[in-house]
Amino acid sequence: MTASTDATASYQLKDLISPATLRALAEVFTDTAPGFQHKRFLAVATDGLDALSIMQRVHRVAEALDAALPGSFGAKLDAVVAAAPRAGGSFMNMGLCDFVASFGLHDPAASLTRSSA
Repeated sequence: MTASTDATASYQLKDLISPATLRALAEVFTDTAPGFQHKRFLAVATDGLDALSIMQRVHRVAEALDAALPGSFGAKLDAVVAAAPRAGGSFMNMGLCDFVASFGLHDPAASLTRSSA
């Protein structure tokens, strides 16, 4: 096997949400969401990350956003919508969608209206 084949063989889909991509997402929220708790987000998002599957990591992003964004669900939703264009796409954006799906059940009107804008 060549070195490139070895690297490809060890790649896992879950690596799309890595400590580096989580740090990048935290920077986006630091820039776009006043009061965002950067350190809190990273602590929650990276806790036990190695053992998590890709979909578990997607949900962990949602949990970390809920823990690190200040205010009501509506305020958090506004921050998520504002950050979405810079969030990195792919599975990282699924974490933003999972935030709405997981924490917006009590407010479907806001969840559907603001998240589709």
